[in-house]
Amino acid sequence: SEEIINAVRVELWQTYIRPIYRALFFGFEEVTEVSEEVIAPLCQNKDWLRGVTNSSVDLLELIEVGDFALEDKVGKEKWRTSYDNCWHLGYHEDIVLSGLVRKMSSVNESSLQMHKGILLACLLCDDMEAVWRSLPSTDIIFLRGSLSEDVKSVITHDVGRLNFVEEVLLQKARSSFGPTAIDSNFIEKVKRLGRIWNISEVSVNTRFVLALYRAGKDVMVDPALCDS
Repeated sequence: SEEIINAVRVELWQTYIRPIYRALFFGFEEVTEVSEEVIAPLCQNKDWLRGVTNSSVDLLELIEVGDFALEDKVGKEKWRTSYDNCWHLGYHEDIVLSGLVRKMSSVNESSLQMHKGILLACLLCDDMEAVWRSLPSTDIIFLRGSLSEDVKSVITHDVGRLNFVEEVLLQKARSSFGPTAIDSNFIEKVKRLGRIWNISEVSVNTRFVLALYRAGKDVMVDPALCDS
């Protein structure tokens, strides 16, 4: 059933994904679920970390589209119904699966978006210090159960996030070559992040054009405007 599928998705996030990023941003002494000896060297491999981050974004998006995960779609009564349905579907014979549904709490969309934004920022920039400076002012990030927190007040259009977007766009402009070598996939990721951080696509496009001028890539401005 969809309930079981989404319960497993959230459990994958809670048990295997979340601790890695909690350790990356707050230190391994904050995390007991993963071994620093094993995970820290892997995190030094940018390709490995980028692959994990891409998969983590995909996982959050799967959770987001689940029938029963988002708080604006689900109340406690439906959770009760979902669990009761497991008994009719035969899941009562599997202690693990029935337990997942029973102990699940609904995912808060604002927290899901906040965490997805942080992961997208990691994909756009290898400098974790720069990502850190853009983080929301809350210490619940990547804690177990943090997906259930309401964090609407910390997802704001502030100077730190704008500075981060401007910096990654400038870095991309400096590393771009040729009159038409616009990395549309990269720009689309910036726009996805902008939608979470309340930065409009127009603002992203404008800042990228300005970044091209700052990087001395005037010849690329017209193609960039056409792509936008």
